[in-house]
Amino acid sequence: MTQMGKDESSRRGRPDIVHQCINISQDSIAVQKGLARLIVHTRNDDVIEISPNTRPPRSYNRFIGLFEKLLSEGDTESSDKEGNVLMKRYTSGLWGVVDSIVGNAGKVIVLDDQAKQGGGIFEDVEITGDMVVIIGGFPHGDFRSELEPSWKRVAIHDMPLTATACLGEVLVGWRMANSG
Repeated sequence: MTQMGKDESSRRGRPDIVHQCINISQDSIAVQKGLARLIVHTRNDDVIEISPNTRPPRSYNRFIGLFEKLLSEGDTESSDKEGNVLMKRYTSGLWGVVDSIVGNAGKVIVLDDQAKQGGGIFEDVEITGDMVVIIGGFPHGDFRSELEPSWKRVAIHDMPLTATACLGEVLVGWRMANSG
């Protein structure tokens, strides 16, 4: 394995992190009240929107089967027995999805443990309309996709946090910011 291969492997997204994040997100008050939704961006620039109605399998093996079907068989949707779309795959990439959510308004926050720590995730951000918060789902390193330099980079804490801890902070912070 080359040195570059080693560097890539340490920051590669992990399906177990995605599984944990989907379960945390879907159980959150923010998602259940319709204040937030989860979108997963893959290494291959696929984007998967998770419906707020989705109750993902708690079993990791069942989750992997569902996700593999969605990604490898070219399916664009996964539906429940009633025909409601639970997960939908888009090939527009990260930029396309961000643009469709916030347009030119640019309300995008990137969680980055190397950024200046602020007093809160949504500090100095006008809480109106839609916003995108990007959380890395890999254990080490930085984002592979090019990110817009104008997007606000924020560190939640002075020490690095896991993706699941970051997601929990974001969901509670967003719910609290929208409760007024």
